[in-house]
Amino acid sequence: MNILKSLLGSDSDLSRPDIKRFSDVVIDLSSNILSLPDVKHTAMFPISVFPKDSDIYDLKNFFESEGNVHALRVYERGWSHKGYKGSSIGSTVLKITLMHFPERFHPKVNFFDQSDLEISILKLCNEFWACNNTGAKLGSLGSADHVYPVRSEDFQYQEFNSTRWCVAKSEYHHEEPEYLFATPVSKNHYLLVDFSLQRHSGYKYYSPEHNLEEVTHQTMNDFMTRCVLRLSQKSLKDKAKAEA
Repeated sequence: MNILKSLLGSDSDLSRPDIKRFSDVVIDLSSNILSLPDVKHTAMFPISVFPKDSDIYDLKNFFESEGNVHALRVYERGWSHKGYKGSSIGSTVLKITLMHFPERFHPKVNFFDQSDLEISILKLCNEFWACNNTGAKLGSLGSADHVYPVRSEDFQYQEFNSTRWCVAKSEYHHEEPEYLFATPVSKNHYLLVDFSLQRHSGYKYYSPEHNLEEVTHQTMNDFMTRCVLRLSQKSLKDKAKAEA
């Protein structure tokens, strides 16, 4: 039975990347050093973003969105979770984005102040998901078909390698959760780590017929355990001022 399981796979023991065996890739973001496991992409879609060093104060490196907010994608990967006879049950999809609020447009913002970071993430959640709820607005879920943070109390905090992350969970009709992990990089920048835990067509995310829920969460946690952020001296000084 174990030999057949290893040859054919099993829906109760879906495949996942062995993240600990991959070496790290180091990304220099204006002397803020981000170290991530360089895990092989196995999901069924192409990726176009590859890790590289960037000057995070040069707006030419960013895409601009509304409200003089800029975004730089720094990492993108996806991992397929396969079961019996190689059937692809679901995927863990990861996108890491550096958000930049230029000081000349946002002179009062300081993401080392927890309230500033939370307000920004609440606005982001509303921008992403309010369209799925009737009557939703900033601070209210409305019909609550799609559940996501609308107040500070809805966030959780987790620490990985001495970095504290603000965590927002989103879920639409109790299917396919998405997690946002956010942490400041400077007073005007924060990292946004977005995990989308996906089922594939013909399957449910929560089901006794497979362990997709377990394997996607384990993949997410394994990755975050390897994620290391070392702030620059400039950022550390700004952080100390905010915490004084």
